[in-house]
Amino acid sequence: MSAVTRSAILALGLLVAACGQMPGSRPTVTEPAPQAKPPVTAQEPAKPAWNTRPTPPAPVETAPLPPSGGPAPGNAIPSAPVGAVPTPGLSAPAPKPAIRVALLVPLSGRAQAVGQNLLEAAQIAVFDHASEGFKLLPFDTEKDGATAAANAAVAAGAHIILGPLFSNQVSEVAPIAKAAGLSVISFSNDRSVAQTGVYTLGLSPVQALQRVLAITHEKGATRYAALVPDSAIGRQTLAALEKAVPQLGSTVVRADTYPAAATDFQGIVRRTAEYDRRRAQPTPPPSYQVLVLAEAGARLKQMGPWIPYYDIDVKDVRLVGPPAWDDTTLGAEPGLVGGWYAAPDPAARGPFEEKFKAAFGATPNRIASLAYDAVALTAVIGKLTGGPNFSDSTLTNPNGFAGVEGLFRLNMDGSSERGLAVWEIQRGQHKQVAPAPGSFLPPAN
Repeated sequence: MSAVTRSAILALGLLVAACGQMPGSRPTVTEPAPQAKPPVTAQEPAKPAWNTRPTPPAPVETAPLPPSGGPAPGNAIPSAPVGAVPTPGLSAPAPKPAIRVALLVPLSGRAQAVGQNLLEAAQIAVFDHASEGFKLLPFDTEKDGATAAANAAVAAGAHIILGPLFSNQVSEVAPIAKAAGLSVISFSNDRSVAQTGVYTLGLSPVQALQRVLAITHEKGATRYAALVPDSAIGRQTLAALEKAVPQLGSTVVRADTYPAAATDFQGIVRRTAEYDRRRAQPTPPPSYQVLVLAEAGARLKQMGPWIPYYDIDVKDVRLVGPPAWDDTTLGAEPGLVGGWYAAPDPAARGPFEEKFKAAFGATPNRIASLAYDAVALTAVIGKLTGGPNFSDSTLTNPNGFAGVEGLFRLNMDGSSERGLAVWEIQRGQHKQVAPAPGSFLPPAN
């Protein structure tokens, strides 16, 4: 790829949240099936009344959204308005090379609703960003399995695979894609399945923890502890803590685990609170300033009351948790108020959710934006490079890309990074402690 083309990618930074019109021919979505069928082009619908603002200036080129309800899987996504007919006597421009993008998602089975949302978000991205020759090829990973879906994608001539959703399926798809020379951008957040050419686009709890730990250190913390379940996510959290804290010049002074199936947290919290040692009056604070937890949702709410009961006070100890703490109901538990976590800014997601509701009449699930970002990434790279140029060097642009929920980038080891804000649990709306970074570049001296 030329330096000029790469510079263009760096300059644009994938403005995937833009809205407007793009001249071009008909990008399509084929029928989701284990065996891909030839694309079917639907008739062009009337332009929705809510999408009538003028075309933005170049170089940002996007396409209109589908009308409310959107195209059902199996129908082609209609194109943006076709450009002017060439003047008689002049040669028509050469057709652009086809770009075939496989989308591997669960379109049946227990995760069908999630997979359908991923497909619908992908369809919106096609409308926003795809140009002539772009074809989105959906394959169901549940009916005949992820292996069959990956083989069907290769047989259909896909240039890149987006998905699958689950980490075990990523492990199945990866060798098939590598043998065919294809990159994979999965929707998993499990870094253990990431490798060169096989990317995990989901929000990594490891990266989120690294982000919030850095902010606690900036605020003066030097002594850290962990209380995590003896499970895959607990072990991953503890490993990330024990790696990140020394890099900050700080110390992990305590690390406790408990059975993953535990439901009674009283004794578990009492031990980590060092309560028996601290029972003398006045009660001194624990030996640490930050306590990292891995629980979320109902189990965190079960644990919450025991935290202040055993004198872990937010004035002395900052609770830190995973991105799943982005849950306003947690503020109803006094013991959790003041806890910190890293997550995207929900305000950045607003335009995408409005667009999705207008097209499909419902609110998308939390991870639907991953499919939008992945399709937008491939569509814009295809336009800027003139074809399906999905090499590792192109996909791992160090400057990253602007996605639905903010900045993100793919790394050569297959992991992904996101620009995450740090939030504090409050009663009602959570409070932002530190904004998401606007760039992956180191700050200028």
